[in-house]
Amino acid sequence: MGATCSSGGTKTLAVNLSYTELEYPQKILMVGPSGAGKTHLLYSWKLGCDNVVEPVQTSDFNVEQVRASSGHSFMVFDLSGSPNFRVKRRQFYQGTEGIVFVVDSTCLDTKEMDDAKQDLVSVLHDRDLIHTPLLVLGNKQDLSGALPLDELETALGLKAAMTTKRPWKTMEVCSLSEESVQMALDGLVQLIGSSDLVTTRSNISTATTELVTPRPGVTTTKQDVVKIDVPKAWTK
Repeated sequence: MGATCSSGGTKTLAVNLSYTELEYPQKILMVGPSGAGKTHLLYSWKLGCDNVVEPVQTSDFNVEQVRASSGHSFMVFDLSGSPNFRVKRRQFYQGTEGIVFVVDSTCLDTKEMDDAKQDLVSVLHDRDLIHTPLLVLGNKQDLSGALPLDELETALGLKAAMTTKRPWKTMEVCSLSEESVQMALDGLVQLIGSSDLVTTRSNISTATTELVTPRPGVTTTKQDVVKIDVPKAWTK
């Protein structure tokens, strides 16, 4: 069920969205090995590729609201891929409506790729994520030696890992290309839109926004923040 990024002009994604889908962002987990380019991709979605400076390595997490060309809104939690933080990730899982797993396509180190594979399996087998749609992004496709998607799927054992009724797809992405990163975001919209996953929001039509106390360095506005499940670590 793989899909690749195609070349050509930028296209506007046409998706039928309800008022609540446009108004309230869906929670997305962005995970994967350290150095795969997760944070750069997140801020390319948020600010545009030309406005992103090279980010420092994430020690814990980043969270931003991003909007696709269709108007679909996501609250993306970019979680550190460091081994020390992996044991803390589960507090972020509840309420997740999509997983983005980012991997460096140029990684030819067998041990590192095996580690990425085991990390992916541990995420997919968690009880809170058992049917959650999965988008695997093979990043750094602009560099020489990047694995094609079929080889990347094999290295990660994707087909064997899909033991549940889970919508999933793989895409190439070049995080320095505006067209490529927007295609990846549109791919996420399509994936979640095709899912039979029932939203866990209750009474969302009457839900009200509320301000939360962000961790230092995170800027929020009343328009950007909605009532969502936020780990206690965010309010410390």
